[in-house]
Amino acid sequence: MSAATQPPKRGPRTIVKVVGSLTILVVLLGAMELVAFGVGRYLEPRGVFYRPAEADGFESYIADRDPVLGWPAPSVYGTDEYDETGSLLIPAFADTRKACVSLYGDSFTWGGEVDPEHA
Repeated sequence: MSAATQPPKRGPRTIVKVVGSLTILVVLLGAMELVAFGVGRYLEPRGVFYRPAEADGFESYIADRDPVLGWPAPSVYGTDEYDETGSLLIPAFADTRKACVSLYGDSFTWGGEVDPEHA
């Protein structure tokens, strides 16, 4: 093989350049992360970021949720809105313990924006 057909040799200078470039990249990314963290810590107490009020009571929500569906909470079973099984009180179908159909879904299935007579 002649010298013209051989691939160029990579000496220690090339490895030093690659390692140096990667080191600079890691340092710059780390500095950017620290700046973003500092800006977040500065702006968070000033109300710039949205924090829902419900997030403060998340532990109590988890403790009082239905383990299968998530809603309704077992604490509302048997109230004036739900029967003892957790079903909405439906005037046209008073005994929900003998249900022939069980529906699961979103707010349209639940009838969340209508009164019990129209749900």
